[in-house]
Amino acid sequence: MIESKEFVPADPDGERRTKCLVLPIGLRGVVTRVYDIEDLGPQHPIVVRFKPGVHTDEGFNPPTLFTMHFETYELEVVD
Repeated sequence: MIESKEFVPADPDGERRTKCLVLPIGLRGVVTRVYDIEDLGPQHPIVVRFKPGVHTDEGFNPPTLFTMHFETYELEVVD
């Protein structure tokens, strides 16, 4: 269970595995692009943008604007 919905920076001197971002369930963003798997074959074809102060219904507010690539099974569509 997540105790806090605040983003915590990774230790800059930590190992690589501790520097990777794990997104909490409930973080919301906007799909900005879906790559054609047949044409390009990307490993993570869906691009999502997360923006501070937007889509914070679940209580998560990213500290900075960022985009990430996802597989279809990693996302849930909400209205």
